[in-house]
Amino acid sequence: MENIRSKEPKKWGETPFSIGLWVGQKTTPNTTEESHNAIEKEREHQYGISSTPAQLTTCPWCGAEIQPGREIVVDRECGQTHIYCGDPLGRCEFSRAKNEIGLPVVVVDDEIYHRPPTMLIATVDKFAMMAWKGAVRTLFGKVSQECPRHGFLWPDADCNGNHKKKGKYEATVVKAVKEIRPPDLIIQDEFHLISGPLGTMVGLYETAVDDLCSWQYEGKTIDTFPIIEMILYWGREHWEKQPGIHELCCGKVPEELKNRLIMYFCAMSVSFQLTALMLKITSFLFNGQLINGAVAVILAFVRPGHLAQLY
Repeated sequence: MENIRSKEPKKWGETPFSIGLWVGQKTTPNTTEESHNAIEKEREHQYGISSTPAQLTTCPWCGAEIQPGREIVVDRECGQTHIYCGDPLGRCEFSRAKNEIGLPVVVVDDEIYHRPPTMLIATVDKFAMMAWKGAVRTLFGKVSQECPRHGFLWPDADCNGNHKKKGKYEATVVKAVKEIRPPDLIIQDEFHLISGPLGTMVGLYETAVDDLCSWQYEGKTIDTFPIIEMILYWGREHWEKQPGIHELCCGKVPEELKNRLIMYFCAMSVSFQLTALMLKITSFLFNGQLINGAVAVILAFVRPGHLAQLY
């Protein structure tokens, strides 16, 4: 996508398509300074460090090897970590010979906050940072100022947007900007982990995330459509064969489900008999309407085959 955009910026815009990796500090650096230090250690052959921006071993476009000490350049002045393709002949579109920015990949936390990527891959525990780190607000479009050199700002950011001319960089003045659109789609994989310690935390933050992902357009509130991908223990194929599941997970509501109740039911570590009893009681409470596979989406964390018996 970025290759197509870069060739027709008038049609597709000046903002690059990019992908970010937002995970723990033991894997990727939190700041550009940490990224710089990690690469310096790579150049000094001090391997074995845990936090590093070297998350790609080969170029995803052409397959050429990426050597961290040579193909990763950290620009501390503008706060960017550039990852270039290692093509020795410079033929790749993302080699240093053809592309000043390099691969559209962002792996440093602060750089993600300043320049939110088009697509972000993260671990779910990073959402907990919303309560402690104001910079996370930029990922949900909550911005009002931008530094022409470093990107979006937040109240306690180290940068204020005003800089004097330095080297190839011109002097800058902070500019006011409108809020940008929050995430349009959130996909949560490995859904079985909801039954573990992280499950409670995810539930607490889900309401806040849902609210932050809504935005105003011409006086109307637009809600994002989050899709939760459910990967059960017995495999995706068994789950997707259940009536109505595939359509709902793809954001489509079958005709037989329109204007009808859709209930999410979770039965973890319980017997089939107890699960069936709970469904019958729930069915009775809802005006005696029979709940079946075409009406209720059942998150049944039970043994294989039990879900089919419930129909």
